[in-house]
Amino acid sequence: MKHSFKRSFVFILISLVLIISVTGVKPVQAAGESTVSITSSAKSTAQSDNKPPAAPIVNQPPSLTSDTTPTISGTAEEDSRVNVWYLDDLGNKIQICRNVRSDDDDDQEDGSGDWSCVSSMVLPEGQIELIVNATDRAGNVSADTSYVFTIGSNTDTTPPAAPVVMFPAGSTNDTTPTISGTAEAGSLVNVSYLDDLGNPVQICQDVLVDQSGNWSCDSSVALPERQIELVVNATDRAGNTSADASFSFTVDTSIVDTTPPTISSLVRAGTNPTTASTVDYTVTFSEPVTGVDASDFSLSTTGSISGESIANVSGSDTTYTVTVNTGTGTGTLGLGIPFTATINDLAGNPLGNLPYTNGEVYTIGTVVSTFEAVTVGVFRNADVAWNLRNSNTSGAPDISTNYGMPGDYPVVGDWDGNGTDTIGIYRNGVFYLSNSNTTSSADIVFAFGMPGDQPIAGDWNNDGIDTIGLYRSSAITFYLRNSNSTGAPDMSFAFGNPGDVGIAGDWDGDGIDTTGVFRPINGTLFLKNSNVDGFADLAITYGLPGDKPVMGDWNNDGVDTIGVYRNGTFYLRNLNATGFADFVVTFTTPGDLPVAGNWDGLP
Repeated sequence: MKHSFKRSFVFILISLVLIISVTGVKPVQAAGESTVSITSSAKSTAQSDNKPPAAPIVNQPPSLTSDTTPTISGTAEEDSRVNVWYLDDLGNKIQICRNVRSDDDDDQEDGSGDWSCVSSMVLPEGQIELIVNATDRAGNVSADTSYVFTIGSNTDTTPPAAPVVMFPAGSTNDTTPTISGTAEAGSLVNVSYLDDLGNPVQICQDVLVDQSGNWSCDSSVALPERQIELVVNATDRAGNTSADASFSFTVDTSIVDTTPPTISSLVRAGTNPTTASTVDYTVTFSEPVTGVDASDFSLSTTGSISGESIANVSGSDTTYTVTVNTGTGTGTLGLGIPFTATINDLAGNPLGNLPYTNGEVYTIGTVVSTFEAVTVGVFRNADVAWNLRNSNTSGAPDISTNYGMPGDYPVVGDWDGNGTDTIGIYRNGVFYLSNSNTTSSADIVFAFGMPGDQPIAGDWNNDGIDTIGLYRSSAITFYLRNSNSTGAPDMSFAFGNPGDVGIAGDWDGDGIDTTGVFRPINGTLFLKNSNVDGFADLAITYGLPGDKPVMGDWNNDGVDTIGVYRNGTFYLRNLNATGFADFVVTFTTPGDLPVAGNWDGLP
């Protein structure tokens, strides 16, 4: 019986297997394996999503807003995370919104959602460029979206007055003449002439009008010989364009030029003082000249210098370089142009204003250290008291004097090149500079700029003498002079944002002071290593909103570095970088205006 039962069981088992095979029914284990296989497939599909989402769309803030922490909003792929940056003055990305979820709340199955955030930082006034991207759930990052808007309260829609053209007057034999006149300060002048068909042809583009309202350009096109009709307009900083001004003159090449050329400037082209065996001078003439050689120059010396000689003359047109052997000994070395010079312009007119002896001189053989220990001081506007310290330590003032009037703005510098910084004030567009730190009348008085400008000072040309400058915050423009006298600026350029405070210092130790700005709303300094238009070379966060900037060579290493004044205390850094103060100096009382200089003339 047992044997019979075993055979029956085997037969039944085989039959069952055949039935399962034919009907497609799978054992339990097979079903379990299938479940695992499906889960693995789904996971593989999720991992294979490497398609980035579309770049976000930004629709707020509006193109012009006064909100410095604006709401930023738009659309992006549903359930993605949006990140927002703005570009600072150096072009660096500063994040202001992080991982903002894009949420589909409009019940439309379009795969997109709305996002919105408020800037986590106070943004500067001016044009702002945002960089925005989105990251989906798989970690794919979209392309960047750029969005530009402006923060400010500019509602200026008034066009400037039409420019006035003054030259060339009457007739000229120059087919590319100099065209000059006046227009609104800070505006850009464009000049065209009317061709034979009456069509305007541009000959001067975007000529900057200086702070005195003057502009000048040379025609970029050779004009025909006939009466020339100019069309001139100006565009202000708000983008408003003036009405056209008309001006006529005649080009006639048969006119004989009888005007002699003159020397415009004769300046040092190297470091002063110096121990070099040769030095260079740059000579600039009022128009192109010819016949310039070593015999057209003379040398003058003081002290024990001997063996000096002119080594080489090079250049062309209006500008020449004269190289001089300095010989031996110490003293001063000057270059001049004597009566006997045989320099002529292209029309054959001999050089005028001879002899010329007003050029800059070199100090030879004895190099005086240009590195000075700079220390702090304050100006108290209420009683025009100056309190100056000869060390960067807390304590009583080493020098106290009264100079100026309530409402004046302090400015300090080495006005006479003797190594000692002295006081000065700026009042309603006029500088009053003193060559001593005592109560006295001003040694130098001259007008430059306009009420509301902020004075600065620095050695802009490395001649050992500090000269003045201005920062006009409303026009975000610096105006610098190479002499302490009335006149047009030698350099003018735009930099910063409205509301910034102008500063100056030798940030790279090359002996030339350059400019920068301090942004009081966020305690950021932007420093430039050249006095031209362009981006900042350094951007440093240091201090707190509302601090007052103060700059100086605190450690006598030849490089000016940053500092701030807050509630009667100075915080000074020995590096132009973010970090803790190297000197903390409590001095006088809150409300004073900070200054810095080498008050005792000692290293």
